[in-house]
Amino acid sequence: MYGAGESIFENHFKKAWLQNPASLPYLGVGKNSVPTIHVKDLARMVKKVYETKPAEKQYIFAVDNTKKTA
Repeated sequence: MYGAGESIFENHFKKAWLQNPASLPYLGVGKNSVPTIHVKDLARMVKKVYETKPAEKQYIFAVDNTKKTA
């Protein structure tokens, strides 16, 4: 979880925004991913769950629909 200050990713976000350096450093071969959620997105999901009548399903998934590249 990140946001409301961006302290965890602030340095990387700033470098990516300024494109300085042209590509960000990565660990290993670069195929790793770190699951994250912005605090505002989490709050929206919690609010929606609270306001919605419970369904028969017992699971709730937060899914990122971002398309994978390469």
